[in-house]
Amino acid sequence: MIKSTVLTLGLFVVFMMLFLILEFDDLVLKSDLIISVLVFSLTATSCIMLVNTRKKLLIISIFLLILMYIFYLFNSLSLANLLGSLGFGMLVIIVLSYLPQFFKKGYIDKL
Repeated sequence: MIKSTVLTLGLFVVFMMLFLILEFDDLVLKSDLIISVLVFSLTATSCIMLVNTRKKLLIISIFLLILMYIFYLFNSLSLANLLGSLGFGMLVIIVLSYLPQFFKKGYIDKL
């Protein structure tokens, strides 16, 4: 129990540092940058450690993309941009977490 908790926390910190490096563009840390790094780190950690939550996270990411479309229609562009980037980033992380399973089942031929 303690070993899996430490492993999960360590994996979360590694993903958080990785996404901070990828998202870092200014010297000023904006609140939406911190939110996106936290959401992406939680998504990646839960896709690896809790495999049965991937489908729920996929539904959440699609819901965020639908919300992006709705906020874009109501001309709230900053919120639409935040929701769209969160939804699309989560979608990419989830699809990448399914890749080993696709290779194993033979849906994708090895390169």
